[in-house]
Amino acid sequence: MAAQQCLLAIRQATRAAIGELYDGSARATRMIFFTRQLQDGIQSNSGWTRRADREWKKRVELHERYHAAIAPMLPTSVRRLCRETLHDAVVTLAK
Repeated sequence: MAAQQCLLAIRQATRAAIGELYDGSARATRMIFFTRQLQDGIQSNSGWTRRADREWKKRVELHERYHAAIAPMLPTSVRRLCRETLHDAVVTLAK
């Protein structure tokens, strides 16, 4: 029961934090904030760099709000992991 309540709270926080980006069909495997299309858009030859840059900054803010909303509900070990930079990291062991 506690796990279901936690899941519900995270879903509600997701809807509140990302508002217009959340369409109710988000799945754990789907990128919500930083999509491939947006990544392509911020490249200098995309043709829509300035608009994509503004959208990127907006999504950074939304992501920060989302993280702040769900952080208290996450286990300590996950919060600790979130403070690390995992860009281009390679996971060699997971238990």
